[in-house]
Amino acid sequence: MKTGKKLLLLFLGLFLLLGACSVYMLSKKMPEYFFLTRADRALLKNSDYGCLMLTDDKYSIPDETIIPLFFDKDTLKITYPGDDLSKVDACLSAAFYASDSLDWIYFALDPHTISEKSDAYLYQKLFHYIAEKPQVTFDFLLPAPSLDYYLSLSPQEAVSEIDLYEDCVQKLCAYPNVNIFYSGSANWLIQNPGNYSNPQTPSAEILQKLFALSLAGEGKLDPAKSGDVFAQLRSTLKKAKPVKETYPDFSGKAILFFGDSIIAKDTDSTSIPGILKGLTNASTRSYSKSGLPASKLPDSNEYFLTYVDEFLQTSFDSASIYFVINLGLNDYFCGQRIAQEADPTDVTTYTGALRTGIRKLQTAYPDAKIIVMAPTYTVELNHGTEKINENSGILTDYVNAAVKVADEENVYCLNNFVELGVNSKNTGVYQVDGTHFNETGRFLLSEHLIQFIESIE
Repeated sequence: MKTGKKLLLLFLGLFLLLGACSVYMLSKKMPEYFFLTRADRALLKNSDYGCLMLTDDKYSIPDETIIPLFFDKDTLKITYPGDDLSKVDACLSAAFYASDSLDWIYFALDPHTISEKSDAYLYQKLFHYIAEKPQVTFDFLLPAPSLDYYLSLSPQEAVSEIDLYEDCVQKLCAYPNVNIFYSGSANWLIQNPGNYSNPQTPSAEILQKLFALSLAGEGKLDPAKSGDVFAQLRSTLKKAKPVKETYPDFSGKAILFFGDSIIAKDTDSTSIPGILKGLTNASTRSYSKSGLPASKLPDSNEYFLTYVDEFLQTSFDSASIYFVINLGLNDYFCGQRIAQEADPTDVTTYTGALRTGIRKLQTAYPDAKIIVMAPTYTVELNHGTEKINENSGILTDYVNAAVKVADEENVYCLNNFVELGVNSKNTGVYQVDGTHFNETGRFLLSEHLIQFIESIE
């Protein structure tokens, strides 16, 4: 009996010891997994995917499902808390163990996570994966603070913050299989408060846009020229003022847009209405649609007057109203007749439709200011120098017609074709496809419009 009791006690002791060792080993080896849901753990270990997206919860990309629009890859997204790279280490370890097809890691990363850690810690938790997996591409999206955030810091603090970002980039650039996407010196991003949920953090919409732009290869830093990007940011800060001191305050003004895809292509804070709202506090609304002409096409009932009538069916109360009309490119592309001398208000012609719409708005809102924006530059049809048919004209004919109608109807005209400065030499800087503006181009046009509105107040 005594022997049996001793054996039993020995067995229980060994069992408890093994249990304690297991708990200890688990606490040492696997605490990082505790932040994951059971479903995420199962996906990490058992799924087959080509891309693993790891996002700091401060900068979580809202929708990773757009990746297949650019690349034929199944993607698993994991959001990890804070700046603890041990969580990243755990995810990468499990992912590389489980998936044979994993060849792309995408990070949305706070640069402080890199720059505030020792080299030894970084290599242990992250960099050794990059070094040991040269066949895997590691992409890093570095969101950027707003200009107002930098200006809220002391000069030394602002310099230190930029130095931190540059240090992060330099550490990552040491590896040839790393790509870095950073738009932190782009005026369209950092100058517009509307792009940020707080001065330091871009909004979810803008994070999604930055993500999509990176998938398209835009915003990618050239390691050899990354220093120029931060030098440009330092230069911008030296002469910058807070946004509210740089742009006029249009609070109380309502700016309503009637336009084509130049206005309608984007609807977030980087759209032309969104930029005016962000920079000036104006109230903006858009009655615009991609492909919309001013004139009525034979096979369509959607044109300028359609949206004017839609607007006039609503009640709109504002002390100061501005109507901005940006139409004409689609009339040119469709070969619409410019004018009909026998009937100046013929809505099947470009000038007739413009004139009719302007008069309707003037009748309903006699105190409003109306701005006709002339069509902008395009590379299409040999840079706008070819006619679609014998009844149409070249692009400058539509530009001149817009200017003429504005003059005859006693409204304002902003000749963006001449004054904006976008042409064949710089279309790649301001336009995404030779016709539609990119973020930089929309910001340029918006600033031009703000200056014009300020000049006619």
